[in-house]
Amino acid sequence: MSQAMTEGRKTTFEERIEIVEYCLKHQKNYQLAAHTYGVSYQQVYQWTKKFETNGEEGLRDRRGRTKDEVELTVEEKLKLDIQRIERENERLRAENLFLKKLEEKSKGGVVKPNTSTATLFSDSRITSRGRTFDSFTM
Repeated sequence: MSQAMTEGRKTTFEERIEIVEYCLKHQKNYQLAAHTYGVSYQQVYQWTKKFETNGEEGLRDRRGRTKDEVELTVEEKLKLDIQRIERENERLRAENLFLKKLEEKSKGGVVKPNTSTATLFSDSRITSRGRTFDSFTM
């Protein structure tokens, strides 16, 4: 078995249509189509199923495509709003902690990192819940 058959290869939209049509023409012989076109059996199988369900449009590569706002459902819009608000809240928590630490430092107190919320790394860099904020604007 060749490497191309096990790992597959990049294909164009037109090639996927051709491969699926070949597969269907040969009574869904996925192995034959995979061998003939140098792609994986699994890919031929998936493309054929998508083609049967959604036609040619099912074979388009939509990875990385974001929907336009008009395409979003109400639930998707609300989910995006919640994510945006959560990011903003996290940024504000980190900024608030940074300012508190800065105030403690300016009073001459010892600054102890609070590992449960955020840790001060330098004058303008703070990490909170796995996210790093390099600077803040006020």
